[in-house]
Amino acid sequence: MLQVLFHSISASYWKGTTALKKYVNLNADN
Repeated sequence: MLQVLFHSISASYWKGTTALKKYVNLNADN
């Protein structure tokens, strides 16, 4: 149960960081 919770947290963390990097890169181009 704890492993599933940790996996979902880490998955959403990585999705958030990649989305943030894309957002920052788009703003840096302008």
